Amino acid sequence: MGDAGNPKETSTESGSNPPPSPVIPHEDQSVLGEPESNLRQKEIHETEQLLRETAVGNKETRVVEWLQFGVNACLAVIGIVALIVYWGQLCAMNKTLSEIQKQTPEIQRQAKAAQDQLAQAKIDSAASGIATAQQLAIMQGQLTQAQYAARLDQRAWIEFEPIKSRPYKNSTDHYTYELFPKNVGKTAARNIVVRANNFGSNFGSIENTRHPDWIHNMQDNFLFGKFKNNPPIGGALVPSVLGPGAISPIPITYIAQIPQTFPGTAAIQEISGRIDYTDEFGVRHWIRFCFYPSDAEGNLESCTAGNDEDHNPEIPPPPRTPKPN
Repeated sequence: MGDAGNPKETSTESGSNPPPSPVIPHEDQSVLGEPESNLRQKEIHETEQLLRETAVGNKETRVVEWLQFGVNACLAVIGIVALIVYWGQLCAMNKTLSEIQKQTPEIQRQAKAAQDQLAQAKIDSAASGIATAQQLAIMQGQLTQAQYAARLDQRAWIEFEPIKSRPYKNSTDHYTYELFPKNVGKTAARNIVVRANNFGSNFGSIENTRHPDWIHNMQDNFLFGKFKNNPPIGGALVPSVLGPGAISPIPITYIAQIPQTFPGTAAIQEISGRIDYTDEFGVRHWIRFCFYPSDAEGNLESCTAGNDEDHNPEIPPPPRTPKPN
């Protein structure tokens, strides 16, 4: 077919007119065999089907891609909004921190001022408490003084009427002495107890009347039975209560001899004792007395000491707590 297809070469070799070219059938003519035609149609059909599927797949792929793009865009927007919100919060926090830092010195100053005020308040309170305590102490002292003055004015006071003396029976050198206790106060004297030897005394040196220790030892110890083998010395049975201005109807009686002279000393018989009592305010009191005959007429002379009375404060003693059984 290759040689027949070149008319120039044929013409040259044969020297005659070339034969006519064969007629190529049209595409729609059945030049190829039946199986090849079907195969051709099938390939075309599969190609078209493949193109259609590819177009549909591309379309679906694009939809998914668009959806992914939309989701990513939404996430990006959300992220941007979150960043904006976070940035705003961070700015607000920084602003608040800045304000706090600016206010910190003022707050510290106010705290320091509050601490100073508290410390000053404590000092003032302590000073006020001390001043109040001092005022209360002054007022208590004034009240105590007022009570003391009132009680001192109203309390019972036991003194003695002028001592009466007379010769003892028919003796020329013994005398009887009577001491009458009297309440010269404004309230009653109670619980009166007399401690005295009213049956006369043994002779003692006149020097004893000049020694306070010896006299007080006699009045505060001997009469209370504080010496060994020495019972308490009783006294006259005077009333246990004397009202204001009352005089005991029963005297404290002594029998004593006039002074006697012995070689080297003068001897006398001492008249001494004490009275204990309680006033209306519950305060205990006492009075001590000491005399001796100083001449042949039996005149009494006071001892150097032993004629005194208490100075107990006019404050009632605290109540006694009962002892447990």
